[in-house]
Amino acid sequence: MKKWTALLIFQYFAVVFVLMLLYRGGNYFEPDAGSFVFYKNYLSDLGRTHYFNDLPNPYWFLYSLTLTLVAVGVFLFFAEMSKTLTKGRRNFLLFIALISALGFAGIAVFPVDVAFSEHIRAGSIAFLSFFLAFLLLFIYRRKQNNRTQQYLFIFLILLWLAFLGIKFFAPPSRANPQALILKVMAQKSMVLGQLLIALLLLKKERN
Repeated sequence: MKKWTALLIFQYFAVVFVLMLLYRGGNYFEPDAGSFVFYKNYLSDLGRTHYFNDLPNPYWFLYSLTLTLVAVGVFLFFAEMSKTLTKGRRNFLLFIALISALGFAGIAVFPVDVAFSEHIRAGSIAFLSFFLAFLLLFIYRRKQNNRTQQYLFIFLILLWLAFLGIKFFAPPSRANPQALILKVMAQKSMVLGQLLIALLLLKKERN
């Protein structure tokens, strides 16, 4: 189960990397840019059905597919990490994890350029419930975690605090190019960071 869970999460990194190379749609301030700029494009831009330059994106469905697979991986991750918890705690944690997984699936179902409000709402549900499940896992397992796992949990909490600070106090991403860069990098740090931490936690988990 651990290997399949890790594979479902890891495939997101691999597919996203390939889609970044294939992307030809620019960004909000530079619609005619011919490539994906890591610090100017949101991850969700990979799933746009049409690029910023109005050309169709032939690979958008691949981003939806990788998100659907990672949704399954997220739920299995919490199922794997919560095996030693009491039944009541585990069921509550898995309920939160299921909400997160459904949020990831919602991001896949609603491309950002087709259903913007639904896409943003699904993203908020996915990432906030993911963080809540992580926090509960950290609290429930505080006596079981090894030192490396404790550091990873703490790093994730600090990462989320930084992300929330930028999300609520920084200017909107469409205000100016500098604001876009700040919000884009905050999103990538949070999304990729928490999935990477999940992989590392799985690796450090005792069999």
